[in-house]
Order: sequence, then C-alpha cells, then structure tokens
Amino acid sequence: MSSPESLESRKTINEESKKIFKRIPVYFFGIFLMGLGINLSKLAGLGITPVSSIPYAIELITGIKLGTVTIYMNLVFIALQVAILGREFKLRSCLQFFCAFFIGISINVSSPDSIFLYMIPTPESYLYRLLLCAISCVVCGIGIYTYVSAKLIPIPGEGLILSIVEKSRGKLEFHKVKITSDVIMVIISASLSLIFLGALKSVREGTIIAAILVGVAVGWCKRIHDKILSFRK
Repeated sequence: MSSPESLESRKTINEESKKIFKRIPVYFFGIFLMGLGINLSKLAGLGITPVSSIPYAIELITGIKLGTVTIYMNLVFIALQVAILGREFKLRSCLQFFCAFFIGISINVSSPDSIFLYMIPTPESYLYRLLLCAISCVVCGIGIYTYVSAKLIPIPGEGLILSIVEKSRGKLEFHKVKITSDVIMVIISASLSLIFLGALKSVREGTIIAAILVGVAVGWCKRIHDKILSFRK
C-alpha cells in the first residue's frame, strides 16, 4: 500500500508532466514563427538575421535550401557544446537534436514560395523592403519570446552560448557572448559572400536592423505578456 507521501509525490510528478506537455506545442509554434520571420527577412532582400547569415550565404553559393543548411549548422552547434562541456554535457541537452531538425524544417516549409508567404508580393521599392524587414523582426521576436516562455530546452545556437557561459564559471555574461557570436557569424557570412559571390548579398543593412529590432520585439512581447498577467490577477 502506497504511503500518503508517495501518492503526493506521484500527483506532483503527474501535474508537472501535464504542464510540460502543454508547453510543447507552444515551444514548437514559437520556433515555427521564428522560421517564418527568417523567411520574411529573406524575402525583403536586405540581408538576413545574424544567426541565419552563414546558412544563407551557403544557400546563395551552393543552392542548398536555407533550412537544410540550418540543420547542419545547428548540429555543429551541438557538437561544439559536447566539445566544450565534455562530461558536463547533460543528457537532456540531446533533445536539441529534435530542435535542430524542426528549425530547419520550419524554415524550408515557410519559404517565400510556400503557402504561408506566396500571397506577399515580391518587394520592388526600397521602402517596402524596409517595411518587410521590420515585420520580419517583429515575427522573429514574437517567435523567440514564445519558445523561450515555454521554458523547455534552448535551441542549439543558444545552447552553445550557454555552454560557453557555463564553462567560464560566470566570468562571461550571456548577452556579451551572444553579441560576439552574432558578430563572428556576420563576419564569416560576409567573407563567404565576398569570396564566392563577389558582393555582400547575405549580409546587408537588414542584418543590422534585425540585430537591433529582434531584441526590441522580444522586450515588447515580455512587457505585453506581463501586463496581461497583471490584468488577470
């Protein structure tokens, strides 16, 4: 016969499991929105978000789909986490493999010629391109805030940054490593574009706009969410 403590413990575990299962759709929906936002920035034609700049350069050079290249890059991110953390790499972090594939699939499924974006006319004027770029930043910001608020596991890119921060034993701060990571990816992307394409095609002013506005959009989402929660209380 089970003790009252055992029954209470099982009840708590079941409740936690239910909460996690409820958050899973939210998590993947957020990732899908981020993929949609990335494709909107691609459609704008003013460069792409820093985190996708290397895969985009490779897509322009080789013709391999952006989402497919993104999967490979995220697998590299996971491998780097293992190399950095070694035995400290948690088994739970292996779930990032599923994230890597879902991110890539989301980007491929929501490509500019997909059912999600085919009705959006190809931008011709520079003003329209800027507007589309701004919209892409907002969509990416909403997507990022949505999957982060699910509080499940970080996507591989963020997992790599967290691994570096963890390995530094607090000497490095997340936002500083994030900025450094974005700068490095933009430099690599720009170099690939200049070497193989002869021009800056993967990185442009839209990349700088995204680096600023996506974070701002995430902040907006947090403030709106906090206000909704306080209103409900």
